[in-house]
Amino acid sequence: MLAPCTRTQQQSNTCPDRAAKKVKTTARRGKSLVDEVREVLADVVIAHVPVVKFDFRQKVTYLAVMLRRLMGAVMDPSQTDDRCVIGS
Repeated sequence: MLAPCTRTQQQSNTCPDRAAKKVKTTARRGKSLVDEVREVLADVVIAHVPVVKFDFRQKVTYLAVMLRRLMGAVMDPSQTDDRCVIGS
């Protein structure tokens, strides 16, 4: 499993490389395309949300909450709070 990507500037520059290497190595192992996609979704996309035995329920819930917050902030800017503000 891949480690979280953004700790320093140097690590953030190498993170996409690690994700691409992960995808390339799975293709060499003879896995089907479906297995490769499942593995990338489980290990690379929103990597800090755990997936156990390809049960994506926690990731789906996390995405739904974040999408709801984003849509609420776009539709009504008064709904934003400190966590929604980008920057310092």
